[in-house]
Amino acid sequence: MKRQGIYWFSQVHDEAEVNKTKLLEELDYDVRVFENPETLLENLADKRVSIVVISDRGEQAALVSLVDRLAHMPEIQGARLLLCCQSNDAKLMGRCAGHGFRDFLQLSWSDHRWIEHFEFAIANGDTEESWPEIAANESKAKRVRFFVPARIVWMNQLEIFIETRARPDIQTQLSLTGALSHTLSPETPMQLMVNGLVKTSLSFRFSEGICASWKTGEQAAMSGEESASMERVRSMDTGEKPKVFVAMQSPALRKTILKYLDTEHYQVHTALQKRSLLMDPKYFSPHLVFIEHKLCSGDSLSRLLDLVGVLPEKSVIVIVGGQDEFTRYRNFTAGRHLEMLAHIPKNLGEIIEKHYLPRTDFCQNQKIFHIPMQHDWSFAEITSEALILGLKGDLIKLKTPFGIGQFSLLRLDLGEGKAAYLKAIATELDEQGHQIVLGRFSSPGPEQLQQFVRKLGFPNRKLG
Repeated sequence: MKRQGIYWFSQVHDEAEVNKTKLLEELDYDVRVFENPETLLENLADKRVSIVVISDRGEQAALVSLVDRLAHMPEIQGARLLLCCQSNDAKLMGRCAGHGFRDFLQLSWSDHRWIEHFEFAIANGDTEESWPEIAANESKAKRVRFFVPARIVWMNQLEIFIETRARPDIQTQLSLTGALSHTLSPETPMQLMVNGLVKTSLSFRFSEGICASWKTGEQAAMSGEESASMERVRSMDTGEKPKVFVAMQSPALRKTILKYLDTEHYQVHTALQKRSLLMDPKYFSPHLVFIEHKLCSGDSLSRLLDLVGVLPEKSVIVIVGGQDEFTRYRNFTAGRHLEMLAHIPKNLGEIIEKHYLPRTDFCQNQKIFHIPMQHDWSFAEITSEALILGLKGDLIKLKTPFGIGQFSLLRLDLGEGKAAYLKAIATELDEQGHQIVLGRFSSPGPEQLQQFVRKLGFPNRKLG
């Protein structure tokens, strides 16, 4: 049986990291270590893997640049991204959280704890693991400010659309921080009122979309003319990009098609595994799908029917190869427009623009301004206060004002300029309907957490 591959990037692959890679190999993972970022990216484009670990040791600006490139590679949109930490650089960790990294794994952890975090982070879907009970004493609960990563997709003078793992109810009020919020309103965070929740047409590695009305202290000065800040937002508008999903078993076919899909003009995802054939389009909602006929022919024909079930009605499906089965395939497309290609033509780009896209419902909405996906203004955090109900080992129990999805990374304000990240490992409603989050600390070191606990007045407990 083929072993699951892991690519590990490190500029300082010393004995401590070697020990962690050996742990993974003992669990039958196939680990390859890269020191050159370009070599890593080339290998990911050619021989894709579903798990990528980045070491945080090295020149931080270069690591941020690498993380940005990794997160937007069409070839690995379904991959689990992990940060192995020793320096715990705040900017790099914030960037990784905003890119949907699954967890931060501290190099100093014991082997048992490191592997435990690793295996939970790479899990598919919600898990039903059993966690220790944490006694909650709300009368002694302490307040703490927390932050949930979010990405801003678009906005106009009235509304904003963000993607996140926060799960607020309709009409919930939220506070949004980040570079864009600071630009529009330097003194106070943007205030949002949730108008709608969506789980489709999403672009980032999060599972929730929130459409909200927004206001700031500065907005009171807006009249018929846009403020200078909103004019800056308008000036960088990228426009909406057509969404294209590529499912190719053949690396050569996949690479050929991707050559015609410039990410400056298209949002492109590829199926990393057969499971991705259904999961990715469900949230991504592509306008155009390229699928190799081998993935939906013979006994796999039902896979095409399942795929059609999660696609928008106006999407176009292009099957590459197997043109003799056009009639049979068409019976499984439930009215979606179907095209067949015997091979990849040299004018594929022209065919996409002139023939395929006009048959979809893709159109530019001139009333909203899209933020460039890699611009600092795209990165944000939803912030609020939570009650710390209890602590046990490296676990923390919180009551939050809105729901938070499993696998989310949360940042806690420890005061004095310090912060800690925790992983939401389980969520539930208590008997009164309040949101309860069980988290496990991903950073910082035990000493800082001990100081935090003592400052809050909790009984002294051994942490992490």
